[in-house]
Amino acid sequence: MRVVVSFLDGRDEVLFQRLWRGLEEAAERLDFERAARLRGDLLQVQAIVGAHKRLRESVETHSLLLVLPAVESSAREILLVMRGRIWARFHTHRTSAAPLAERLQEAWDRHSKENEQSVDYDGVDEANILNRFLYRNAEHPAILPIDRTGAEIDWNAVARRALAIDDEALVFDVKLVSEEERPVDVLMEGERDSTGVRAASVAT
Repeated sequence: MRVVVSFLDGRDEVLFQRLWRGLEEAAERLDFERAARLRGDLLQVQAIVGAHKRLRESVETHSLLLVLPAVESSAREILLVMRGRIWARFHTHRTSAAPLAERLQEAWDRHSKENEQSVDYDGVDEANILNRFLYRNAEHPAILPIDRTGAEIDWNAVARRALAIDDEALVFDVKLVSEEERPVDVLMEGERDSTGVRAASVAT
C-alpha cells in the first residue's frame, strides 16, 4: 500500500520507468503491436497519476466561493467550497450582503468543528469534477479564494465582493476536457502522427 501511495504522489517512478523501458525495447525490435499496448498502458498511468494529483491539490488547497447566476437576475447562487468539496450552497439576493455574510460564517464555523472524514467514492468523483472545472477557470473573477491560514475572515467584505460581480462576469468555460488535460501522444519510430509526420525516435 505504501508503494502505491508513493507512486500516486509522484515520489516513486518505478512503474513509469518499467513501461518506458519496455516501450524503448519494443521500438528497437520494431514490435509495434507490443509498443502500442505499452503506450496505452503508459497513457493510462499518466492519467491516473494526474487525476490523483489534482484531487490531492483540491483537498489540500481549495477553499473558496464560487459565484453563479440565478434564475432571477437580482439574485446569485453561492457555493462555499471547503477542501475541494461543495460544503454549502446559498440562494441570495444582491440587495444586502449582511444575510449572506452571516450564513457564510455559520457554514464556515460548522465545517471547522467537523472531524476529518475519509472521502467516499461519490466524494472523489465530486472533487475531481469540481477541481477540473476550477483548473480550467483559474483566475476567473467569480471564483473567490478564501485564505484559511490568515487572520479572522471579514465575511461582510467577502459577501460584498461576491454580490458585486456583474452578470457578464459569470460566464465559465464548461468544456469537458481542456487542451492542457488532453493525453500526450507517445509516438514510436516509424509511426506517423495525426498530421502525417513520421516519428524518428521515441518521443513524448
